[in-house]
Amino acid sequence: MKKNTRNNLLIAISYSVILIVGMILGIKFIKDQGFGVQRSPQLAINSDGKLEEILHIINKNYVDEINTDSLQNLPIDSVLHQLDPHSVYLPPTDAQDMTNNLEGNFEGVGIEYYMLNDTMMVTGVVKDGPAYQAGIKLGDKILSIDTAVVSGRNLPKEQLTGRFRGKAGSGVSVVLMHNGTQVQS
Repeated sequence: MKKNTRNNLLIAISYSVILIVGMILGIKFIKDQGFGVQRSPQLAINSDGKLEEILHIINKNYVDEINTDSLQNLPIDSVLHQLDPHSVYLPPTDAQDMTNNLEGNFEGVGIEYYMLNDTMMVTGVVKDGPAYQAGIKLGDKILSIDTAVVSGRNLPKEQLTGRFRGKAGSGVSVVLMHNGTQVQS
C-alpha cells in the first residue's frame, strides 16, 4: 500500500509539473501571436482616443495590409459630408498641391491634358508658354517625358504632372504624336 501511495504521489507531481509547464508555454505562445495583454479599453472613453484605439486594433489584428492614413480621413469626410456638399477635407499632400495651383508656386510647361485611355492628350496650351513656343498643339498625344515612356503605362496623375513641373528655365524633353507623326519637342 505504501508503494501505491508513493506511485500515486509521483504521478500527481508529474501531472502538476506538466500542467504548469503547459500553462507557461501557452502564455508564451499566445503573447508571440499578438494576443498578449491588450491596451485598456478605458483609454477609448474620451473621444480623442477612440479613433486611435480602433486603428491600433485594426492595424495589429487585421488580416490584410492596410493604409491607416486613409482610414483616419474617413471619419473626417463623414462629418464634413453631414454639414453640406461643399465642405471637404483635403489630406496634407492634396492641400499643398491645391495651394501650389492657386498661388502659382510652381513652374510647368503650360499645358492642360486629359487622360485618353492610357495616353496624355493635350487639351489646352498656355499662349506664349514653353509648350506653345515648342510647337505643342491641341490634340497632341504625349508619348514620353525626358526619355521616360508615359503612354500605355497607366501612371497616376500626380506622377505625370510632377514630370512637367520644375524650376523656371529648366528644360524638359517631350516625344509626342502630332497628326499621326512622332515628333520630339
